[in-house]
Amino acid sequence: MPLVPDPPGGTAYVYTALADLINASWDLAEAQRADLDTKIDAITNETTGWLSTVSSPHVTAGTATTPAVTEPAVSIPASVDSTAIMDLFDTKYIELIDELVTRFTAFRTSYFAGCRARQSASRPARRGAEPDMGRRPRPDHCRGCPRL
Repeated sequence: MPLVPDPPGGTAYVYTALADLINASWDLAEAQRADLDTKIDAITNETTGWLSTVSSPHVTAGTATTPAVTEPAVSIPASVDSTAIMDLFDTKYIELIDELVTRFTAFRTSYFAGCRARQSASRPARRGAEPDMGRRPRPDHCRGCPRL
């Protein structure tokens, strides 16, 4: 059902185009609402819905079984001091930083391979041609390059 009626006679095409756009959006919203109603009903229907309380499961005492739980292996030392914890933290922190540097370098090499060379090649010309204004604009060919 159209929300906006047909335009009056002699009206510009813009009115017709906007009316068509509004009516198409309205129809799409109605269709999506109907889909949502169907999905909500599938969940909450009293007799067949997923959350139905009519046919709730019946539990009999003594028949419930519990699953076997396997605990993860944990090694807890007999004594721990803060020095050992900080040494482990420092080691893992350095490993993390090294991994991040390696991945960032690989990212720059893969996606911005020639940017550093182009920036280095254009730097002398830019220094001579531009006044010193602190932070210089980037050349067009390096707009997507990350700043270092």
